[in-house]
Amino acid sequence: MRIPEHIIDQVRELADIVQIVEQSVTLKKRGRNYLGLCPFHNEKTPSFNVNAEGGFYKCFGCGKGGNVFNFVMDHYHLSFPEAVRHVAKIVHVDIPDGDANPELEKTIESVHAVLRNAQEFFADNLRSTPNVAATYIDQRGFSEEAVRVFGLGYSLPAWEECKTWCSKNGFEEKVQLDAGLLIEKEGGGTYDRFRGRLMFPIHSKSGRIIGYGARQLDNDKRQPKYINSPQTIVYDKSKVLYGLYQAKEAMREQGFAILTEGYADVISLWQHGVRNAIASSGTALTQQQVQIVKRTLSNSSNATQADVYVVYDSDSAGAKASMKAVSLMLQEGLDVRIVNLPEGEDPDSFVQKRGASGFLQQLSESQTYVQFAQTLLQRAGMWDNATAKRRALEQLLQHVASIKDALLRDQVLQEVATVFGFSRETLVEETQRIQQDREYKQQQKARYSTLAPPAVDYAPPIQGESPEPTSQQASKTVELELDSSERALLYSMVTDTRVQQYLERIGLRETDFLTETGSALFVALQGANKENWQSSIEQSTLSEAEKSAARAALQPPAEASKQWHQFEVEIQFNPRKFVDESIHTMKKRKLTELRLETRQKLSQTSDAEAQRTLIQRLQELTTQLASM
Repeated sequence: MRIPEHIIDQVRELADIVQIVEQSVTLKKRGRNYLGLCPFHNEKTPSFNVNAEGGFYKCFGCGKGGNVFNFVMDHYHLSFPEAVRHVAKIVHVDIPDGDANPELEKTIESVHAVLRNAQEFFADNLRSTPNVAATYIDQRGFSEEAVRVFGLGYSLPAWEECKTWCSKNGFEEKVQLDAGLLIEKEGGGTYDRFRGRLMFPIHSKSGRIIGYGARQLDNDKRQPKYINSPQTIVYDKSKVLYGLYQAKEAMREQGFAILTEGYADVISLWQHGVRNAIASSGTALTQQQVQIVKRTLSNSSNATQADVYVVYDSDSAGAKASMKAVSLMLQEGLDVRIVNLPEGEDPDSFVQKRGASGFLQQLSESQTYVQFAQTLLQRAGMWDNATAKRRALEQLLQHVASIKDALLRDQVLQEVATVFGFSRETLVEETQRIQQDREYKQQQKARYSTLAPPAVDYAPPIQGESPEPTSQQASKTVELELDSSERALLYSMVTDTRVQQYLERIGLRETDFLTETGSALFVALQGANKENWQSSIEQSTLSEAEKSAARAALQPPAEASKQWHQFEVEIQFNPRKFVDESIHTMKKRKLTELRLETRQKLSQTSDAEAQRTLIQRLQELTTQLASM
């Protein structure tokens, strides 16, 4: 069956010819190319050249040459479709079953063509007459070379200028809509999506234009500062990194990438000689983008301090985004460091003032994930606050538990132990508990996916309502500080009277709960049912805010209660088993927390008698956990 042309193009764009050739040929960097002994004829002097940027190879001894598919076909004696499938597996592209769709391929090629045609229009607008975009570029200090390399342009402040230009060049309105260049009017007709903005073309890894980012040039507060192309047949912003096409060779040569937040950051760094900078394309960093970075760096032979340096803005939002980005990259096994810029600076402004040497000096002073977490606590004046420190540690361990590479995970844990003052063994145990707890939750989610609310974090929705919690509900959930197992148990108490009878029979007490709020709600809901539980909460010792949050979280809608009994019959739901598992999870977490606290106390005391008592308590807790 014929492979669709757009899939072939996608595989070709993602393929790193150096990486694939190096699986069978030893290559050495020579200038812009890679050189090795030709695999197609016997030779003693290397004459086999691979051009990474162009994606082709050429032997000047025997004359063999071509692209990545040609190499795989000739070296492994495969047909063209077999070669495409071979490379597709390496770059993780799924090839669909069935024959190619000629109509789809034609649409994709037309979309690429109209996006390229639009770029010519935008670039011509920028060059033709004095305009606000050209003034902005001068003020930002972008060089003519940078403008040309990145293809910057200007969309005129009119409703149909781009549409008219593309139509005159033979592109139908539908193709322009498919490319994301036009927006449909409610009453019919279309108009330009980008108007009066500085245009940043977004390229695929192979250099084809697949979308645009566009910056506002006036002070209209009603409009967003940046807008981007919508998702189209050729553009998915979660799978694209801005500047990768321009940076990929420098990333390979230098062995690391510099991750920034904005288009201007990438361009400013590039024109100052820092050519390995990239940015997420109008979105928070995604796992797919991290995997692209990893593949691009995978064949670099240069050993550096880190694989990726994250250089986001120095404000609190930038710090939060940095932590999320680093966590994602650690999960994929990348060694990451965070660069601290002076307050009020971003990569663009900093390199404009200090130049490439000053910026590279900042890289040498970068911090690890753990060091940066410590810095954030110190900035907030909370490093000596035991509660804040503990919460930060818990968040760190949640991220560490997600690291797939065992050696990297062990390295990070060792650093956490050193910085936060815990034993490595304690942290290893806690990380393993988190991983086991996640596995258990996944099993529970699969088992009760048709029974309980998502993640049992709020009551099932009334028919017709959104299944997602509102922002108000989300904030109240945080205020309640209820563990998900506590919430499941309390919800069960007010929806099924058998649950309360069973809890009384097994002797569950308020002291068994993880949180004070959970304990107080358990006491308040004794004897309550779905008709009177709200009055029970009103008479409790909870604050007014907690009462309000509890009502929102535990409200059992009429439709949900009908569905609950329906589920009981249809899937033979066992309330005792559900409650047992919730209690098991709750008690296990509480014992784990007590053990962690005991270990911390043990490490902080020098009194011999106190140490003996704590060691005995630790042994008891460990025994209890082992028996669960």
